Amino acid sequence: MRCSECRAENKATAKFCAECGSQLGRTCPTCAATVRPGQRFCDECGTALAVNSAPTTAAPPSAPLQEGAVGGPLTERRVCSVLFADLVGFTPLSEARDPEEVRELLSRYFETARTVIGRYGGTVEKFIGDAVMAVWGTPSAAEGDAERAVRAGLELIDAVAELGRESGVVGLAARAGVVTGAVAVTIGAQGQGMVAGDAVNTAARVQAVADSGTVLVDEGTWRVAQAAVAFTDVGRHALKGKAEAVPLWRADRVLSGVGGSQRVDGLEAPFVGRDSELRLVKDLFHACVERRAPRLVSVTGAAGVGKSRLGWEFFKYIDGLADTVLWHRGRCLSYGDGVAFWALAEMVRQRLGIAEEDSVTVASEKLSVQLERWVSDESERAYVEPRLAQLLGTETTGGQRLGRDELFAGWRLFFERLAGHNPVVLLVEDLQHADAGLLDFCEHLLHWARDVPIFVLTLARPEVEARRLGWGAGRRNSTALSMEPLGDTAMGSLLEGLVPAMPAQAKDAIAGRAEGIPLYAVETVRMLIDRDVVQPIDGVYRLLGDVGELAVPVTLQSLLAARLDALDPEVRTLVQDAAVLGGSFPREALVAVSGRPAEEVDRLLTELVRREVLGVRADPLSPQRGQYAFVQTMLRQVAYDTLSRRERKSRHLAVAGHLQEAFAGGGEEIAEVIAAHLLDALTAVPDDPDVPELRAAAVDMLVRAGERGERTGAPSSAARSYAAAARLLEETGDPAEDLAAAGVRERAGKLAGESDERSAVENYRRAAELYRRHDRPRAAARADTGAAWSLGWLGQHEEARALLLGAVAVLEPDPDEDTVEALAGLAGLETFAGNPDADRLSAAALAQAQALDLPEATVGPLLVVRGIGYYFANRPVEATAYFREALRIAEAAQNSTDAGRVLLNLAEGLSSTDPPAAAEAARAAATHCRRVGASLRLAVALSNLMMALLSTGDWDEAVQVHRTGVDQDGLGDSAVLGTFAVLLYALRGDEAALAEVLPLLDHLRDTEDPQTLAGTATAMAAVATFIGDQTKALDSARDALVHAEAIGLRTDSMRWAWPLAADAALVLGDQTEVARLLDWLDAHPPGHVAPVLRAERLRIRARLLASRDDPSAAAAFDAAVQAFREMGSPYHLAVGLLDQAAYLESDGDRPAATSLANEAIDIAIRLRAEPLVRRGSQLVRPVAVS
Repeated sequence: MRCSECRAENKATAKFCAECGSQLGRTCPTCAATVRPGQRFCDECGTALAVNSAPTTAAPPSAPLQEGAVGGPLTERRVCSVLFADLVGFTPLSEARDPEEVRELLSRYFETARTVIGRYGGTVEKFIGDAVMAVWGTPSAAEGDAERAVRAGLELIDAVAELGRESGVVGLAARAGVVTGAVAVTIGAQGQGMVAGDAVNTAARVQAVADSGTVLVDEGTWRVAQAAVAFTDVGRHALKGKAEAVPLWRADRVLSGVGGSQRVDGLEAPFVGRDSELRLVKDLFHACVERRAPRLVSVTGAAGVGKSRLGWEFFKYIDGLADTVLWHRGRCLSYGDGVAFWALAEMVRQRLGIAEEDSVTVASEKLSVQLERWVSDESERAYVEPRLAQLLGTETTGGQRLGRDELFAGWRLFFERLAGHNPVVLLVEDLQHADAGLLDFCEHLLHWARDVPIFVLTLARPEVEARRLGWGAGRRNSTALSMEPLGDTAMGSLLEGLVPAMPAQAKDAIAGRAEGIPLYAVETVRMLIDRDVVQPIDGVYRLLGDVGELAVPVTLQSLLAARLDALDPEVRTLVQDAAVLGGSFPREALVAVSGRPAEEVDRLLTELVRREVLGVRADPLSPQRGQYAFVQTMLRQVAYDTLSRRERKSRHLAVAGHLQEAFAGGGEEIAEVIAAHLLDALTAVPDDPDVPELRAAAVDMLVRAGERGERTGAPSSAARSYAAAARLLEETGDPAEDLAAAGVRERAGKLAGESDERSAVENYRRAAELYRRHDRPRAAARADTGAAWSLGWLGQHEEARALLLGAVAVLEPDPDEDTVEALAGLAGLETFAGNPDADRLSAAALAQAQALDLPEATVGPLLVVRGIGYYFANRPVEATAYFREALRIAEAAQNSTDAGRVLLNLAEGLSSTDPPAAAEAARAAATHCRRVGASLRLAVALSNLMMALLSTGDWDEAVQVHRTGVDQDGLGDSAVLGTFAVLLYALRGDEAALAEVLPLLDHLRDTEDPQTLAGTATAMAAVATFIGDQTKALDSARDALVHAEAIGLRTDSMRWAWPLAADAALVLGDQTEVARLLDWLDAHPPGHVAPVLRAERLRIRARLLASRDDPSAAAAFDAAVQAFREMGSPYHLAVGLLDQAAYLESDGDRPAATSLANEAIDIAIRLRAEPLVRRGSQLVRPVAVS
């Protein structure tokens, strides 16, 4: 055969030229079938052929071909995987349907195929009718191409079936073929014509012989993919165009991660009856990635229902995708109330490559090195590193102890930066054992992370509802998925997959007892394997025993117990030892606890793995890699329940001793676990003579657990540990132990106050009681101070005041740090209550703090209280100075929590004198509040920003600030933000927006706070003015002004309430009330009156003079407008201009009135202040001439 490219002669059977490598003979560009000379259409696929088309060429492996003689493109030879898939029975289906329906179905099918293939790294070359051809290995090759092609085929089969269900097309199905081999690749080609060769032709033939809903592969594909995919040999098949029958394999399911990683070679049931759940999880993950929006999926279900299997199937799917996904897996420990942030720390260790046994020094070094990889910004690394170090228990810079808000902010930033590299998945198992702190952080992450693909999948039993009501539901980016027991059909398929051809009687017996719980069926088969009733034959399990003698246990617990009973005594005893260790454990721990030689333990572990009682963790990222774990957590519980009380005690003590030796710092990082073991030992035999010794050891570990909870930002867990330690100490009745318990109670109260004020009060009161019992009045006063702080947050101000007054009386004669704390608490209470004594108290607290040389962390909050007091006292210069010094302290400590708190107060302080600076401070406050997730303070910061923007005339931005707070920050139900939004929308005349926010004011009816009461009354006055109810406007504004003495004239409420009251009185013709309001304002020192109120006073006085026909009104209006121009508030200027225009209109100077009104209208249009626009339009309306 002569080559058409180089004219060299080749043997008759050659496919490629021996001289130039060109393909011999002419082939179809679509299916690569051989084409006879002169053929106009391909007789295989129907593609039109160019009569004189040049043959497709392929390059030898060594180098690409040069450009052909007719100017053809360069080609090269590659090993690629080719997939062909088509719809089964599509032709008769399309004949029975409307053409438009068929077109729509095909379009959805094509889009589905393109999406699935793309996710697995393949390239769609072309669609042919209802068939699709895709290729892996070009334009670039990657390890695992063939495996991903098979995965894509399986996924496409499932996706088409789902498409049929969604479209109402019963029985819609696809089939696919995958072939791996050498092909000719056209360099630079896109879509059709990319590849050609025998592999392409063979893939089409393999697909043609596949059954509906199956994927067949050739030997080359099978060899490279068999580690990760389960295949069934389906024998040799005669393929058109092939001289010999070709061996083929059917791809059944994915077994592991890519390349066989973490493959389970033991008994694994087929994944049945959960397709919709898995597909939902996949779809939500891809939506999370595409929208770059965090997403939580909460999966709940009974033990053994298949939650962990769902997570495993999702991992295998994620690992097979072409794009990298950063996978993290953490497990909540079941000891006590949950070890604080254990699962989170486990996931961080995975990502940073820090092993549990690494020393503090090694862990710190790894943390620094890995952060350079994942967090590129140096300042962000400096922020994140100490916060992660505090989580992991490694060295922290300067030993600084950070609060929970700061920790959460740093942890969130770490995961956000990870997600900036690749999508992040966080899988949390056994969430029902989670501590409250972990649940809080998950909610924080989902609420505050922005524009990042972070997908959180939690697996839990229904008991998680007891820890967090409504977990996974009721949030815009959360989905709750409840897994129900399998139906009869699915359970039958599961059993058939485990033991093919099992007799119906045996199936029915097992399925009837399983009640839809897959674990029951799997454990039953394992029990039968243990008894040799089921044995592997040719790689498949077969039932060989007498079915009539098959006794199936009634419950899952009895089934698991039966499995354990079948073990040899020495093996069963080791299982009991392991059960006390926990769900997973290292070999060394079991050796230490069991007291057996290492060689014997290894032998027994091998047997337990063979019997699938235990498994070995194989996750290459996990710090627990190589550890042993119970295949099922329920199996561990059943084994534990078989131990006697004394056996439990001895084993718990052995485990506690081992953990203290094995972990750094005597078990510092797992203090909660050790404490739980000691408590279990203590309660197992409560009357043993060693109880006092055990109690002391348990107290020590509980206190250390509380300290760890403090360090990791888990205040509720820490408070529980401290309270438990206190209860043990109080049991002794010893005075010294009582005093120690009181001290621990105080620590519990302080931490409980961060999340549960009532629990804090209870702990503080108990501490005070114990101190008084043993004549410790100063200590009791200190505990009373703590209780008073919590009572103040609960709104019980009178009781708080009584406790603080008593504490100050005891502590003030001999001042110390406790004295400062009591004075500060009383000063804060009286400041917000408007009590004049607040100034003396805050001054005394600050003076004592400086005299005692207390740290700046103590001084900063005192400066804030002092600044607020000065602000309420109309002394803005001093207030600002105190706020700025407090801000310096907070920023020096890199404390975003304190910085946000100071900045929002600074914004309020600047609002009456420098609105642009106030807006800048409020924006900075909002940034800090968002960083640490402080929702309540963020609402205040955004409110202050809106008020500043009202003064600067940036009303569109003010609206955007409110919408961002509602839509992105989740503050739609914030009454604080809603109050100022009511004022904004009333001034704008936006009825729709007003109707949305007005109901929020109902939430503030029962408050005692003067500032809140004044703000609410002012907002209601603005609404009444907008709807024309001037009487209501006057009454509401007066209600606000009542609080002027408590909160000062410079607050936002006073600056808006006074003119609202005066304008309403003028409209009502109540000149007496107007005069009273003017006299009231005049009675205040000039420096106490904000600039805007001074200008408003000029305007109201001018209106009053005009109503009395006083000629001095003209000059008064000039002075008022000039004051507004100098002040720089567009809204107030527009109001003043309209008032003056109305006066000039009534005085007959229409041209001047029109000019002023037009200027005001221009301002009002820019502000979108419709009431002002309407009022101005009435002034410039032409006057009718009779």
